[in-house]
Amino acid sequence: MNTIPLHNRDAEGFTIVEVVITLVIVALFLTGFFQSFLLLESQRVNVARQAKASDIAYSNLRKFTTRPAGLTCDTAGVILGSTTQSGASSAYGFNAEATDGLGSDPQQEVRAFPTNGCDPANFAASPVKIESTVIFGISREKVTHASYVQ
Repeated sequence: MNTIPLHNRDAEGFTIVEVVITLVIVALFLTGFFQSFLLLESQRVNVARQAKASDIAYSNLRKFTTRPAGLTCDTAGVILGSTTQSGASSAYGFNAEATDGLGSDPQQEVRAFPTNGCDPANFAASPVKIESTVIFGISREKVTHASYVQ
């Protein structure tokens, strides 16, 4: 009887060590891919929220293209509209925009600031800075747009 020694046989297939190493490498690759996907998705959501907040702030700013009637001077800024203090509307005609998709407890505020101080002689004739702010998300991100009206 002619037998072939074990060390001379042709090896077919993979050893258990090769299979384990291959599985570990594939698992590391898939883990890295999944983490990258989660990071990119998180960034996409943040950019979409910032764009939405910017649109809302700009839309609120466009509601005040002229000096609001009956505006008084306050160096801290007169609140023309706010979703935190006066509900969804105000005496200055502010109506809050829909804030769907901005996360928990979004806030909108529009303020008017004097540009040349509160001197009664200059206030009525001076431009007024209108500032629209939207605060949103868990980290309370803030988007502000501003303009000047006569």
